[in-house]
Amino acid sequence: MADSSVVNAESHQARHNDEAKQRRSENAAAARTKLEEINAQLNEPLSKRAAAAHRRERKRLVALLARHKYHHIEDLPTEIIGEIFGRVLPEYPARSALVGLDSPYALAEVCHRWREIVMDTPRFWAGLTIALHNNRLLPFKLDFVQKALERSKTRPLSILLRSDHSIPILPNVLRLLFKHCARWEHLTLDLPGTLNHAAFSYAAVEELPKFKTLTIAPTARYDVHYILPQFLRLFVAAPQFRRLHFQQGRVADTETFHLLPLELLTHITLEDVELSRLAAVLKETRALVHCCARPQVRTLRPVIHAFAPITLPSLKTLILQDLNIDTQDGPNFLDALTLPALKFLEIGELLLGADPFSTLTLLVQRMAHNKLDSLFVGRTSHHFASQWQNRSDEVVMGECNHALSRVRAIEVGKARSIEGRGLYFGTGFQMDDPVNDERTWRL
Repeated sequence: MADSSVVNAESHQARHNDEAKQRRSENAAAARTKLEEINAQLNEPLSKRAAAAHRRERKRLVALLARHKYHHIEDLPTEIIGEIFGRVLPEYPARSALVGLDSPYALAEVCHRWREIVMDTPRFWAGLTIALHNNRLLPFKLDFVQKALERSKTRPLSILLRSDHSIPILPNVLRLLFKHCARWEHLTLDLPGTLNHAAFSYAAVEELPKFKTLTIAPTARYDVHYILPQFLRLFVAAPQFRRLHFQQGRVADTETFHLLPLELLTHITLEDVELSRLAAVLKETRALVHCCARPQVRTLRPVIHAFAPITLPSLKTLILQDLNIDTQDGPNFLDALTLPALKFLEIGELLLGADPFSTLTLLVQRMAHNKLDSLFVGRTSHHFASQWQNRSDEVVMGECNHALSRVRAIEVGKARSIEGRGLYFGTGFQMDDPVNDERTWRL
């Protein structure tokens, strides 16, 4: 009986669409005929009043026919329109804005049929940027989040959660997201440092079966120490966890990292991490394929045997930028690495120490029979202890080409930014609220 009613509804909708298409075609044909008549009359002598009336009518008919040109879109099957919408909105796992012109609601405002398609297509709601700012949209945000999660049905979720300080609804938003944690696949957090352990005290997660990527992206004024230990314990129950990224903020103690299943990771990004802690983490990440880090030296709680031998058998990409690196610690760290599968190496000049050729040569020699495809050395203007001091990029590159015959391509130049390197999916897709041009979109 239910199947029969569905068939009848689909048949009725098809007849309705056919009738609407026929009416549009008839109206367009009548408009063309009328337009031809008006153009002919305008070529004849007319009073000023009659000529003005004909020109107004011609303008109306031209506008009507112009709109008719796009009516063929309305005649497309729902599945085709849905695919077109999928090209307009960010493709999962990229995230749409929760509201505004970059959100699915913008398409839903065009017409009733488009609204139905948008609201009934779960994949349009599976990638979300939830930005909690102190603006006039804030009181409605929790409802927007709830509606989006409901519309995404059972699809995996890609979520970016960003919050200003003193946002009263933030704990409620977190609680709502945790109700759907079994569907989390990619999660990026940019949360205020005032968020303490109590904010996650209710989060009892038995398993995160789909979870793959965690990005902690605090801005400079945030301190992630407040939220990491309590929060990271949740990801022990993530058998598919593969990517971890800490950006623009101080990294927590090594003990905090060991709360995570490091042995599962294939991608890791760590900014402003103490060199000894980086070594301790890498020693546990045997499955690592891509690594991007900006290490520095600190003396707060040094790790014992930080530079014991480290072998990463699957690592293909290694990007190491220097930040306040001691010239002795850098070479000692690199001397501990054995990277038999490495294909791309980007390294800051400070990490290479006073004898950069020796450091690079030894590292390449430990790659056994593998050939490095690409080497980039980022120069700095304040490395006074290096053999390369006062040498131009061209001279250094020539010397590298001569000394490192097992490297296919060598480039020397200004150090690059660690951000946007394409190694990870994280905060590169940040669509924010239209703060300066807000509209009250229908829920």
